Amino acid sequence: MLMRITLVASVCATFAVVGLQTAAAAPDTVTCSGRFSGTARDLIVPNQLTTGAKNCLLMGATITHDVIVEEDGFVNAENTTIGHDLIASKPSVVSTGNANDVAGPVTVGHDIVISGSLTDQFGNHTCCPDINDATVGHDVRITGLLTDFELEVQGDSIGHDLVLSGNATGFCCGFGPIWAGDNTVGHDLIVTDNTAPGGDFGWISVFENHVGHDAICSGNSPAVSRNTQPELDWFGRSVGPNEADHSNSCP
Repeated sequence: MLMRITLVASVCATFAVVGLQTAAAAPDTVTCSGRFSGTARDLIVPNQLTTGAKNCLLMGATITHDVIVEEDGFVNAENTTIGHDLIASKPSVVSTGNANDVAGPVTVGHDIVISGSLTDQFGNHTCCPDINDATVGHDVRITGLLTDFELEVQGDSIGHDLVLSGNATGFCCGFGPIWAGDNTVGHDLIVTDNTAPGGDFGWISVFENHVGHDAICSGNSPAVSRNTQPELDWFGRSVGPNEADHSNSCP
């Protein structure tokens, strides 16, 4: 009997040590510079200008809590799970569904929040927030950004609201489309008070979104169109109208 107890105690102790080693293998906080495919509670994407950090590529990563992108931070994510929020303030790049030219879905448990703004057009601006192929439990909010190029939210499943408001694009070369297309939005789609340069490469397009409550488009310059050209999206494909279960002021 004593031998059995001793053996069981030894086995339990072994599993306890293995469990502690496994837990210790996932750090609470990781600062990302280059490719990260591991597990962490929180992940920080640092300011590239002040730290010299490389582009952060999340490829097959698991972040159990938050991804926090500092000003001038650069992050691309694919095949990645974020347990709570992805939060970026005046970032260089935030992109999901595409990292290192390899596409893959991203899941965010709560919110994606990207905000600005940088107001000096000769300073460092956000390049191009592109949220694609993402499943987001609550909101996607992109507000107050001064953006050199485009702003894109396409092919996502969003549990509550999608908000694009107060953004300005096209500060680099007159290329500055804003588009929200083919998203499923549980509550409201809000595209308001955005400014793009106009012309062939500076339109604002909202198309083929499925909205559980209201689709609201107002105060944008140029006005929101359903298509970039008659019946075509940016990729030359025919597109359809937005569908909203309640009110709809988007084309």
